[in-house]
Amino acid sequence: MVARMKLLAVTLAVCLLAAALGGWILGGGQEATQASPGVTIGVDADPTGNTATSLGTIEASRTVACGETFEMDLFIQDVTDLLAWSVSLKYDPSVLRITEQDVQMFQAANGGSDVRDRSLRDPALAGGWGGGYYDVAAADVAEPAAPDSGSGVLARLTVAAVGTGESSAGLQGPTLWGFPPPTSISVGSMSDAEVTVVGPCQDSDEDGIDDRVDNCPLVANFEQVNTDAGDQDGDGREGEDAIDGMDNDGDTRVDEDPPGDPEGDACDDDDDNDTVADSDDNCPLVPNPDQTDSDGDGVGDACDDDNDNDTIPDSADNCPLLPNPDQTDSDGDGVGDACDDDDDNDTIPDSADNCPLDFNPHQADSDGDGLGDACDASPGPTPTPLPTPTPGATATPTPPSPSMAWTYSCYLGASQPTEDALAAISGDVLAAYRLRPDQGYDRWFPGRPDVSTMTVLKPYDALFLLVAGDAAWPQEPGGESPTSVDLVFGWNSVCYTGQTKDAATATEGIAGRFAIAYTLAPSQAWKRFVPGRPDVSTLSQLDSCTPVLILVTEETGALWVFEP
Repeated sequence: MVARMKLLAVTLAVCLLAAALGGWILGGGQEATQASPGVTIGVDADPTGNTATSLGTIEASRTVACGETFEMDLFIQDVTDLLAWSVSLKYDPSVLRITEQDVQMFQAANGGSDVRDRSLRDPALAGGWGGGYYDVAAADVAEPAAPDSGSGVLARLTVAAVGTGESSAGLQGPTLWGFPPPTSISVGSMSDAEVTVVGPCQDSDEDGIDDRVDNCPLVANFEQVNTDAGDQDGDGREGEDAIDGMDNDGDTRVDEDPPGDPEGDACDDDDDNDTVADSDDNCPLVPNPDQTDSDGDGVGDACDDDNDNDTIPDSADNCPLLPNPDQTDSDGDGVGDACDDDDDNDTIPDSADNCPLDFNPHQADSDGDGLGDACDASPGPTPTPLPTPTPGATATPTPPSPSMAWTYSCYLGASQPTEDALAAISGDVLAAYRLRPDQGYDRWFPGRPDVSTMTVLKPYDALFLLVAGDAAWPQEPGGESPTSVDLVFGWNSVCYTGQTKDAATATEGIAGRFAIAYTLAPSQAWKRFVPGRPDVSTLSQLDSCTPVLILVTEETGALWVFEP
């Protein structure tokens, strides 16, 4: 079990470093380059004469008295452009305990640095599995990067002599990463240290820990677990958020990492130091002074893996604070309908949407009954302006069309006035819309220049047309089809002029920069393609000259290039 925990700790340490440095440590599909060997790391049993960026005499051993607290240095020599590192220190927990590590040394000495402590300490000891491997790690996450070169102290360790005997302080599994990424720095040699602890010891609770360094001297606790002594929010900093209802560290969270205390959990009546006694705390090991419990199950949200008690773990729940065991997500945007204020992802909030579950950004409501055409079984015709009656005559209303539907079409002709471009189907078109980059719509109504704003059609405009009856629109291409189109942040209505391809291949050039794409089927149903979500995607193929409504999430927009 100890060996298994050790492997897990090393793996977690490397993953934490990868997360801290944007993921490039794990390679990202690239091979890491190897820096020149010759770097030495080691343990100095007596840090006298050492500074953050210089080393005195390296001591390989020392003798201390039981109950004494002292320091050792983890040092590095002759490194170039260091950004991150991790190493495991093997020791005997019945003789020594490492109580603190200070990584704000060699790496922090460089101007512009932002060094984060990624140490895992001794997870096996804390879990009751014996321990003996203390994992230390740090990463400089500054932007721009501030790599360090030379020699100095990577970490200063505070050590307690808890029992008599001899303990090694040996290094295992060092990993060093440099600049530019991905660069793996080779370790040429390592040097260990030895510590001898002499008695007598004082141990009132007989837990093997000398009273003078025991965090619960009257309550047996060999593991010495002290939850509130470390980095409780995992940001690489300790105790930076006071319990005051404010965001003290600028991470948008409140009171999540309060300053700790020296008492071990075994004798501490507030293990997480959130000012709520453990006996009354619904998360005794996770700071949550507000005690929020969304589902009322007695377990606070801060430590509840199912905050709405709908049997779906928060990590997989598309509405973690609202019960929705069916996980319905009508628009496939990853946010369940129960907590999504725009269930069809058409940019119209459900509270104002006349079809909250059907995509209809135009909000057309032909019969004015408050129910949009997209979800109205009997939408009725769009009212047509009546002719001005002549004196003595009675105006005859235009009869309703036997059938009416929305069509989403590409205009292929030359640039010309809208009424000329639509002349071939002017008797059938009741309304035309074109989405603008500012997310508004230009519109055109036959015979209504007073309310029409779309005066000219340009080649390969994508149009929403409300058509009465069956209409064929003969078009002659007005020029070469475009091989690319500029997309803005937000919704874009464009004409895809590439070759017929499956939706994933056709959009791979803008992968990661858009959330969803739609086409309108003759049945009036929207077909959608959600990248990486074949389970909710209904659009499998894009044909040439297909109009596409696409939601771009990249704030700088995107260039969609396709083969004509």
